[in-house]
Amino acid sequence: MADFEISGIDNIKNKLQSLLDAKEQALNMAGASLLADVQQSFVQSGFGEWAERKPQMRRGVRIDTWKLLWKTGTLFRSMTMNADVDNSSIEIGTSVAYAQWLNNGTRKMVARPFLFVDDNRIEHATNAFYAVLQNVVNS
Repeated sequence: MADFEISGIDNIKNKLQSLLDAKEQALNMAGASLLADVQQSFVQSGFGEWAERKPQMRRGVRIDTWKLLWKTGTLFRSMTMNADVDNSSIEIGTSVAYAQWLNNGTRKMVARPFLFVDDNRIEHATNAFYAVLQNVVNS
């Protein structure tokens, strides 16, 4: 019987571990990209897609000079991103209870969606994801 030896198994094992580690980093990069896009949309009042607010006046002087959905900044500061490596998913959200009514609207209030993901945002996040994995493969 002939004896043989396989070399390089440790290198393959290390490369696979690097890819698994990079998956978490890639998901975090993609999630950070999505969160930044959502926050940019929020700051820009929905990229101009939100309905105008009726001015609030007191004694003939407009008293509501803050941006739409931005009075104290609590909602903006509460936005978070969670990357789940096991499920290969990214969740963007907020812990503020009233966010759902602002995002979805009510029967008396027009919706001003800020937690949405369109094709451009998905493409931007996907590019960030693949860039991290490509760096690992090329190294």
